[in-house]
Amino acid sequence: MISRYWLPFISAVALAIITLAGCDNQSPTAMPVSEQSASVEPTSPTSLSPTPTEVTAEVILPTPTSPTATATSSPSPSPIADTPTPSSIPPGQSTGHDDVPIVEIPAGEFIMGLTLEQAETLRLRWLAEYDQPNTDIDFHRSSPQLTVYLDTFKIDKLEVTYARYEACVTAGVCQPADELGLTEANNPVYVFYAQAQDYCRWVGKRLPTEAEWEKAARSTDGRLFPWGDVWEADRVALEISPVGSHPEDVSPYGVLDMAGNIGEWTQSPLIAYPGHVNPTLFNEELPVERGALDYQASLWAGALTADRSYGADLAGFRCVAGGEPLPVAEVVVSYEPMVPPPPPTATAVDLSQMVEIPAGPFLRGVDEQNMQTFIREYAQHFNQNYTIA
Repeated sequence: MISRYWLPFISAVALAIITLAGCDNQSPTAMPVSEQSASVEPTSPTSLSPTPTEVTAEVILPTPTSPTATATSSPSPSPIADTPTPSSIPPGQSTGHDDVPIVEIPAGEFIMGLTLEQAETLRLRWLAEYDQPNTDIDFHRSSPQLTVYLDTFKIDKLEVTYARYEACVTAGVCQPADELGLTEANNPVYVFYAQAQDYCRWVGKRLPTEAEWEKAARSTDGRLFPWGDVWEADRVALEISPVGSHPEDVSPYGVLDMAGNIGEWTQSPLIAYPGHVNPTLFNEELPVERGALDYQASLWAGALTADRSYGADLAGFRCVAGGEPLPVAEVVVSYEPMVPPPPPTATAVDLSQMVEIPAGPFLRGVDEQNMQTFIREYAQHFNQNYTIA
């Protein structure tokens, strides 16, 4: 029998042995990483970890109320395939907000462009009113006249201002605007084409096609200017001015500043309308600019609702919200092809009022001696000290 005096010692030794044995059994052994994952995964409580579907929904598809909703979470129609210079907005960029008033343009047909007769009449009128060198303007890029159908869309009532654009710059999305124009907050902003695209996409819109721009400017009756067919210079901003400061420069739908103030980007390339016969007048690498009133040269020419300007580096813009933007060829209902007028037919000529010049040689021009004599007499007459070589 073991003495009761030894029991405490025996109990202590037994407890130590049991403790050491337990520690040895729990000591982990080295294993490859793949084996560690395989051994850990089944023991992870499913009630404490989100399923893979929950993780994907949280990271890639933010909820509509998330303040970091991405620009791609609000669908924005893509530009047509041959639109120059794509947008540079990076994926995942926050969507901005633009509280500018917008005008709804109803669905339906409208008259777009100019007839061949209108284009020639306007050209002759221009030459008669502005008889200056290098001012000939070819309006035939806006021919032939088309009947076009557009679905309902919404367009900004006013051009984008420096203040509105600066919000996009502050957000880190848009590049700073050029300071070519007057940079007061309410003046229209001057930007490159890609910068205009960036801004419109940032606010969940897009640049208008030139068909959308023209319908918003002239409505359905084919008028030459937003208010009618007669040019009225006192209606428009003949220099850069705050947007909306000329309320009489208004379209039938209530859109402002479409004849004056500043030219505006569209997303349409400068291509020939269906039925045009001279492709050399166009360049599909250039976006069309509308409402480009040139204060020094063009005056009313750029204010025509159908005028198609091109080649600018900087311009203003406004945005639209609507369906898929389509090129003109896909929205045309009808058009009259441009057919050059036939040459005049041969007719009998009345020779009774004409003088017959007989055949034979004759002296043409002036000889050197006579020319020198003429120069001396001319110099003496005007008291000029000319040196005759």
